[in-house]
Amino acid sequence: MTINKLLFLILLFISCKTATIPKPEIPIIENPGKITIQKIHCLNMAEKLIGIGTKNDEILLLVFEESPQNEIKFMAATDSLIFEKEDSIGQALNLTIPLNMDQVANKLIFLLLELDTERTKAELIQLSKKHLSENLSFKMLKEKLREDDILGLKNLSVKKVSKTGRLIFSGMHLFDKYHYELSYKFN
Repeated sequence: MTINKLLFLILLFISCKTATIPKPEIPIIENPGKITIQKIHCLNMAEKLIGIGTKNDEILLLVFEESPQNEIKFMAATDSLIFEKEDSIGQALNLTIPLNMDQVANKLIFLLLELDTERTKAELIQLSKKHLSENLSFKMLKEKLREDDILGLKNLSVKKVSKTGRLIFSGMHLFDKYHYELSYKFN
């Protein structure tokens, strides 16, 4: 009798369907009118080792637009952001960038810099735009900007996008790992 019960339980177990939980639908926007950079989170700083660097990260975010004709246009920049420690809560940016609906860009280019020189924001914008227009590799771009360290370059298509998202900038800088997350929303 125990074999029959065991077979019955096995058949019962096999015939049971697992409940599937539907995945939440991700809202998609076609040709959005603007993007808002909501927050930047520092989950791991680039300069924190004893004896190297300033023990804080001075960050600058530059945003460019690449047109369908591969022309680079400056769109926006944050003021210098200083992180003295990791910050999972993040710094609010609320940087809103209007997108031209008549000539929708192929993509937005986000360039995250860790500042180490006395260059002005205007100089960094001009230098970055020039080198992005030359379609340089990431490695070459890093060499051109020299002392101001590129923590990351991210491309984001703006044709058909999810309403919200995150861009992650992570890697190694000198002997330190770094990790920054940028949250955004399209409207």
